[in-house]
Amino acid sequence: MISKWLNVGHDHLTIDIFNQAIVQQDPLAVSVLEEVAFYLGMGIVSITNLFNPEKIIVGGELADDNPYFIQKVHEFVAGHSLETHTGELEVLPSSFGNDADVIGAASLLLHELFHFTLSE
Repeated sequence: MISKWLNVGHDHLTIDIFNQAIVQQDPLAVSVLEEVAFYLGMGIVSITNLFNPEKIIVGGELADDNPYFIQKVHEFVAGHSLETHTGELEVLPSSFGNDADVIGAASLLLHELFHFTLSE
């Protein structure tokens, strides 16, 4: 699907087209997604082994509404981290979606001005 999309004359690929390709199990899209999950997973393995977190929150357009990506990252982390650190570990998509940067900026501003912390 992606190869056809680019060969038809489109010069760029959107996240929506990429996610559609993942749903349709396009081999190129799946390969790219697995490679991204591999490299992100390597970083998360280091964090997991150092800090033993209960949850890892993954943000960005690729993680939004993409359970296959989250699953691949979690599988990699579970398979490569210390066993004692992954029993209860959850890898979850961010609930902030595309508003994460705005919420983060507002949180910093509120904290600096009022020593206030945003929490749900």
